[in-house]
Amino acid sequence: MPGKNILLTIFLVSFNLCAFTQISLNDMIAVYKMDMDRFETYAISKGYSFDGIKEDEGYYGLSYTKGVGKNTKYLSLYNKFFTQRRCVTVQTSV
Repeated sequence: MPGKNILLTIFLVSFNLCAFTQISLNDMIAVYKMDMDRFETYAISKGYSFDGIKEDEGYYGLSYTKGVGKNTKYLSLYNKFFTQRRCVTVQTSV
């Protein structure tokens, strides 16, 4: 049964990413593997506008927005300092 739950969870996450955020799972994986320069080029090519640089003690990142009001979408890539770890975030208003 645990295998079915994991498979169902992966399916639901993939479905939600594709159905509501207009970014495919493959695109999200590609963004995860990008450096900041390539991410910036990718975001601009997809119609996003620069929103700002996010920086804290342990991480830094770039954030981009697309749309206005309730149709605003956010795409961000964060890098953790001193490691190779990254985080991709996609946010929409549903």
